[in-house]
Amino acid sequence: MEPLKNKLWIWGHPTNSLKNAFGLKGDSAVSPAEGMAELGATGIIYVPMGQKCDRRACNAEMSPAARTGWSIESEEDVDDLIAQKKSFPSLTLGIFDDFFSEANAERNFTRYSPEKMLAMREKLHAAGLEMWVVFYTMQIGLSVWQEYLRIFDGVTLWLWDEPTNGEFDEKCRWFFSQTPNQKRMLGCYLYNFGKECPATTGSVRYQLDRGLEYLKDGSLSGLILHTNAVGGMGFSAYDEAARWSKGHGDLLL
Repeated sequence: MEPLKNKLWIWGHPTNSLKNAFGLKGDSAVSPAEGMAELGATGIIYVPMGQKCDRRACNAEMSPAARTGWSIESEEDVDDLIAQKKSFPSLTLGIFDDFFSEANAERNFTRYSPEKMLAMREKLHAAGLEMWVVFYTMQIGLSVWQEYLRIFDGVTLWLWDEPTNGEFDEKCRWFFSQTPNQKRMLGCYLYNFGKECPATTGSVRYQLDRGLEYLKDGSLSGLILHTNAVGGMGFSAYDEAARWSKGHGDLLL
């Protein structure tokens, strides 16, 4: 058994990377490591949002994290992740963000054949890393995901528009039925990016409470809180997630 906080991650973005996007106007100087501490998590998945960054410096800044991962946006990123693993043993995974997004033609499924993805997975495995992917409920209607999803070690589920409680439960059941042989994590938005408005505290708490149940029964291996880049903006949902995780963080699972 281990404490719940060891199953909590944050989706890390550079500070102020979301300013003037998705209806956000305020500043957020909260770094991924600071966001992890505020939200009571112990893991960080770093997604640079297309910004150039010094990965070695970022990895050093994330040293308080017990587990880290990076988004993968190219084959070069796979090689860099493998190289970084030698110096930063806390690195555990690489994740393809927006892989099933048809609008993301530069780095989605249209660029990489299943054979290419399998080759990249084998390279990551040889270095002691896992290969994950982001899946949005809005992509359920795509047929191509059925061909690719099985390739990944783990899948993260994201509900872009804040769901009703019933919708949340329905989508989770579907997700579990489609990924019987893979690790799974659930993403929880602390801002409603789909509707460009604050997330509601009640919805965030419901998602986290249900996520805890799914962790207990083995349906999930982790929860991801999104994101440090809305920290410090005064959102009640962010504060609610911090209270929830710190209140449950030492619970043994």
